[in-house]
Amino acid sequence: MKNTLVVVVLIYFISMSSIECSGQETPAQSSSAMALPPTVVYKAKKKYDKKVAITLSDDKKSITSYPHPSDVSASSYPTPLKKGYRLDNRGIGKNTAFISLTYEEYAALQKVPSLSELYGMIIDKDPVKAMYDCRNCIKNADLVHELNRIIDEKFKDCRRIK
Repeated sequence: MKNTLVVVVLIYFISMSSIECSGQETPAQSSSAMALPPTVVYKAKKKYDKKVAITLSDDKKSITSYPHPSDVSASSYPTPLKKGYRLDNRGIGKNTAFISLTYEEYAALQKVPSLSELYGMIIDKDPVKAMYDCRNCIKNADLVHELNRIIDEKFKDCRRIK
């Protein structure tokens, strides 16, 4: 029974993660899509590069996800791209909010703030103007160069998240 549940969950995950940029899926693409990490490119309303991201519920009234202080570091900074876009290196999504603390300040905390404390630190509940998943659009190893090309092409083959 336990093994059956694991297989069902894996099949579901595979089917959900094998969508190509154009929204079409073929069996040959399913295995390759699963091997690729998310490649999220976004543009924020303001420059929040050094601020810690948390995730809110759809109604923006509660926090659904946040990092532990030991989970953030200088590698959490987004990678700058053309036209004000950024490559996410932390795991943001459509319900991302930014708090007032920088990665350095947050990493120095001795413990995770309470949910109410974190919620009180939010500086923008809807900071993202545009967000795309470009994981299946990358054609060569130079990721920054490739993403800048995709930006120039107006994300024509990427899946719009927001």
